[in-house]
Amino acid sequence: MRPKAPKPGKRVLLERIGFIWKHLSFTSKVTTRNLFRKKSRFVMTVLGIGGCTALILGSLGLYSSINNLMKKQYDENGIANYDVQIVFSSNQTDDSPVMQTLKNDVRIPDIMLSSMLSVTGGSDRTDKVTDVYLFVPKNNTKLSDFVMLRNRQTGKELVLDDKGAIITEQFAKDTNTKEGDTVWIDTVDGKRIEIPVKGITENYTFSYIYLSEDLYQFLFQEPVGYNYAVGTVEQSILDDSASSDKKTTKKAALATELMANKSINAVAYVSDTIDTLDEVIGVLSIIVMIFIVAAGVLAYIVLYNLNNINISERQRELATIKVLGFHDKEVSAYVYRENIILTIFGIGLGMLLGIFVHKLLITYCSVDTVMFVQNLSWYSYVIAALMTALFAVCVNGIMHKKMRNIDMVESLKAIE
Repeated sequence: MRPKAPKPGKRVLLERIGFIWKHLSFTSKVTTRNLFRKKSRFVMTVLGIGGCTALILGSLGLYSSINNLMKKQYDENGIANYDVQIVFSSNQTDDSPVMQTLKNDVRIPDIMLSSMLSVTGGSDRTDKVTDVYLFVPKNNTKLSDFVMLRNRQTGKELVLDDKGAIITEQFAKDTNTKEGDTVWIDTVDGKRIEIPVKGITENYTFSYIYLSEDLYQFLFQEPVGYNYAVGTVEQSILDDSASSDKKTTKKAALATELMANKSINAVAYVSDTIDTLDEVIGVLSIIVMIFIVAAGVLAYIVLYNLNNINISERQRELATIKVLGFHDKEVSAYVYRENIILTIFGIGLGMLLGIFVHKLLITYCSVDTVMFVQNLSWYSYVIAALMTALFAVCVNGIMHKKMRNIDMVESLKAIE
């Protein structure tokens, strides 16, 4: 009928290290023994706090990854360094009238003729088939002026040559491809072409295979049909937004003038693509913010329940030290020291787990056309740690009131 007797006290590991133990104060020794007296509570509290911190860090990391996507892809020193894309109605050459017109237009400082084909691709290492763009520049050395090819991990610039193709990272993941492997593409006329892979480049929107002109002709056994061009546009035209009527802006006027040429089928500005992607990312950001709030609420609930159970289980112990002369603040500090140490351990564990949670969220949120930035920002770690610490402080404040209201007489009554 009587409650189970508490387990007999044992010497903790720190107590066996004499030169440290003897320099600890009495309260520090009590706190250390209490922490390890109930190992299950220690483990559950650290895991609970660590899990909450990991969720917050993973959510913040996902939010940062989504918002950094456009900066990595299109900003200065980004991947895509062109402003406009032009699709021709037929294959062109550098000397064709339409290309001469574009080159002589002062509003377009630089332009590069290329080939762009939409194909399906895959590999023998996976059953997944994905849409990919086959991009063949007219001039390999000029490609770096418009598209930066570089390895994301090392930052090393990749050079397009006749030894193999350079594919984007998302396509490499979809096809389980590494440098030196081979991928295949199915063209619109039913051909399946095997392509050796020389390198994997950083890229965040859409999937591309970059081929040199000579390698294309060797693999396809036909000349390249240049049906596409990328170019830069004067900044004053891109910044022109004085009129509310888009048709009267310089940017719209340039597009209309270019489209009047029968050799041009379409004109697309990168800024319009950015606006469209920003709308999609804006919706995703709202969802991520909801996830962050949910993770924060979960952290608060977990901390509250763990502390509430801890105090309920130790009510007789707390009542005893109050009878022995401890003031309310001293009783609270008696428990707070344990909570602070457990919170620090939990935050440390959460930082490690958060890296894996972030990678998991990135994997599940990624789509075929977009690859999110996979680096966790330093401020994500700081915010996650501060949020968890703030929740711990709030819970401690609530528990202070609960400990202050402990009825010493009822708690110390003999249970018959």
